[in-house]
Amino acid sequence: MNSRRIWASCRPVVWCLAMLVILAGHGRSADVERWGTWEASLNGPREGNPYVDVELSCAFRHEGESVTVRGFYDGDGVYKVRFSPPTAGTWSYETRSNRPELDGKSGSFTAGPPSANNHGPIQVFRTFYLRYADGSPYHQFGTTCYAWVHQPRELQEQTLRTLAASPFNKLRFCVFPKSYYVANRNEPELFAFRKRADGRFDFDRPDPEFWRMFERRILSLQELGIEADIILWHPYDRWGFSEMSDAEDDRYLRYCIARFSSYRNVWWSLANEYDFMTDRRPGGHGGNKQWEDWDRFFSILQQEDPHGRLRSIHNGTKVYDHTKPWVTHASLQTSDMNGGRAFRERYRKPVIYDECRYEGDLKDSWGNLTAREMVQRFWLGTLSGCYVGHGETYKHPKDILWWSKGGELHGQSPERIRWLKEFMAKAPAFHELRPMGDGKGRFLLTKPGEYYLLSSTDSGEQTLTLAGDRPYRVDAIDPWEMTVTPAGTAKAGEFAVSSPRPGLVYRFTPDGPGEEARPGANDAGLGSSPSAAADPKPRAAVARPRVVVLTDFPPLDVIPVGAGQGPPEKRSDPDDVQSMVRFLLYGNDLEIEGLVASSATLANVARKRNVLDILDLYDQVDEGLRRRDPRYPTAEALRSVTWEGRSGTYGKPAGELVGEGRDSEASEAIIKLVDRPDPRPLWFCVWGGPSDLAQAIWKVRATRSPAELDRFLGKLRVYAIGKQDGSTQWLLDSFPNLFVIVSERNYMGMFWDMHGSDRKLADLAWVDEHIRNGHGPLGAIYPRSGANPRTPGVIEGDSPSFLHLAGAVHGRNDPERPDQAGWGGRFIRPDPSRNHWFDDPAGAETVSRWRAEAQQDFARRADWMRPPDADGLDERR
Repeated sequence: MNSRRIWASCRPVVWCLAMLVILAGHGRSADVERWGTWEASLNGPREGNPYVDVELSCAFRHEGESVTVRGFYDGDGVYKVRFSPPTAGTWSYETRSNRPELDGKSGSFTAGPPSANNHGPIQVFRTFYLRYADGSPYHQFGTTCYAWVHQPRELQEQTLRTLAASPFNKLRFCVFPKSYYVANRNEPELFAFRKRADGRFDFDRPDPEFWRMFERRILSLQELGIEADIILWHPYDRWGFSEMSDAEDDRYLRYCIARFSSYRNVWWSLANEYDFMTDRRPGGHGGNKQWEDWDRFFSILQQEDPHGRLRSIHNGTKVYDHTKPWVTHASLQTSDMNGGRAFRERYRKPVIYDECRYEGDLKDSWGNLTAREMVQRFWLGTLSGCYVGHGETYKHPKDILWWSKGGELHGQSPERIRWLKEFMAKAPAFHELRPMGDGKGRFLLTKPGEYYLLSSTDSGEQTLTLAGDRPYRVDAIDPWEMTVTPAGTAKAGEFAVSSPRPGLVYRFTPDGPGEEARPGANDAGLGSSPSAAADPKPRAAVARPRVVVLTDFPPLDVIPVGAGQGPPEKRSDPDDVQSMVRFLLYGNDLEIEGLVASSATLANVARKRNVLDILDLYDQVDEGLRRRDPRYPTAEALRSVTWEGRSGTYGKPAGELVGEGRDSEASEAIIKLVDRPDPRPLWFCVWGGPSDLAQAIWKVRATRSPAELDRFLGKLRVYAIGKQDGSTQWLLDSFPNLFVIVSERNYMGMFWDMHGSDRKLADLAWVDEHIRNGHGPLGAIYPRSGANPRTPGVIEGDSPSFLHLAGAVHGRNDPERPDQAGWGGRFIRPDPSRNHWFDDPAGAETVSRWRAEAQQDFARRADWMRPPDADGLDERR
């Protein structure tokens, strides 16, 4: 066959990205672009078993360069060879086969320059890093959808749409379907091999329809700029693919090479959890592999993959020896984020945390990371000079979990991973940054003299040495909030950072010529010694604070909004019930002067009866509480100061909340409380909206002199959780001297699953033991969860408002100084001309750091509700 005749059978597959381009200076069209896929289709024998009986290869030559590729049988008497030209120019080829119909076919084609989005395959660069073949940077941000290609076509297309909108540039997935108790029970439409008459698979007869579908998906990923990390074997098998013979395994591997290797976005992963396929595999795992089999597979890939694609292997509990020469990069399953720098030095290769556990809500530890933990692991791996992979395992009513079947992403980490990806793209090149962490919780990534990123898994002081003699600008980076906050200036030399919470990242960059100097880092609470704001030592106790709570309190039989349907007047967030149980147990330390029922539930109705119902339960335990401390109020006393606010206020603008004719029982009572001749300020803990307080202030302003208004405002202290209606902003805009704390992030430190906190001190098991069970009717009413019943535990987002005062009673902080650390969090005052305080950049950690103290105190008080002889409980306890 001459070159003209063979080209009639050498057509690119219709979905291939290779395009006809004009070769500069040659005046002719190219047949394929550099790093594209050139394909030849040849007609050959159909009889027998061509997969086993026919051998086909093709040698490609260009200016002294020679590459030989293996051909493959594609069914219906059609044989193919595929080749990805590594350089532009004219390539000649000639086939070799044990069948004369396929032997000695020759010709030539022209490879042109790559198209704009074609940067070539990923290659190892400077020992520890990855980049495209054309030198463009590539920073791996991977994810996993093990069995997405084994799902219906509609779900595959949805997965591709999700990936197109995601930050991920690599996808791990399997050739063989997975069988697992979670989300892997359906039967695929297509399989890699055909079935025999007895229903068992014939491992000597591939099904071309499956392989063509698989190739289309590789190319779909290529179009999105996503690398295809193909997992060749795995132990989660009910079909027998994990127990093929040695000869069947080798033929299968060579078939994969022949079909897929020419696609520039292909990576090879020999196995997912390779060690679970050996004779010592855990129960329920399939496989007949021996340890030496993996070396043989690697050797075949290294010697016979003509394009030299990346090669790795993923571990279960036994890590493969990644120092072996055929391994191009270390693919690890581990949660040891401290070990990144050591892994690099041990293997002297790029390190990818392909599985550091998954964000989700499974019962298994490998699938229940919080989104915060997932984000932190991406940052810690990056700061260690490594790459990190994502996965998501949230339960789904149709078992469509991203980690297995793809579909849609439901977690909160991807947007924050995108932010990290964009952040690192603006930093010096990744290969120019050296990891200098200590492997014990301190993480430092640096280009000395130019750029430093410092973080720690512990709060407290961390030191680093800033090279040169110029001052450095310091920025506090919050990976969860996705914020960069100026934090002052540091002098060159040794510098100590007092981080208020684990996971906060500090960036140091030298001042440029002519840049205006920032305040010193000491002024920002960072400097070479901890700031007063971060001082954890107790202070003098304060007088018993006067407190009014404004709460969007639901009925006691509240239906969590995340639990499904129900009457609007019963659907709400149960978190106020959780907080009220705790709050009432602090009735001895806090002088409770008012309980205001604000608009609550999806019906947006204020109902005093809801608050009175929980006071009825308090009535059954208050006598026991007063035996411990006579300052506890009676239930009757609390009923007498319970008032109803206005309904329909949630989400409304201030213009519809304050003004003539908008008085309520609560707003009138508030004015009388403030007017009492008591020198102590009156604290308003705002759990719902402050519209009734705002109306009281509006009325005072409308009916009294400016001096009287100032005296009235001077008695108020407001701690608001969020902004549930427009009255919060109205207070901030209208009264610059009014003392207001607004928490929009700090309060999340109360959530049981807050990253960096001890979950066992606030999960459902803890709540059941210390609050709900055996602690009287008030403890028993403590809800299992907040709005989302799938995440049971403490979700007391409103409690920091009064813990700010309760901690102060015990000398933890001065409540008049929100910049001091305390149970209710720490805050900053951005504008010195206004007495308004907002979340410290450290956010929720300023609350969660006190969890052990606060929960111990909560449990101690809850025990006071038990009978004196319950389980041996006596006065001494």
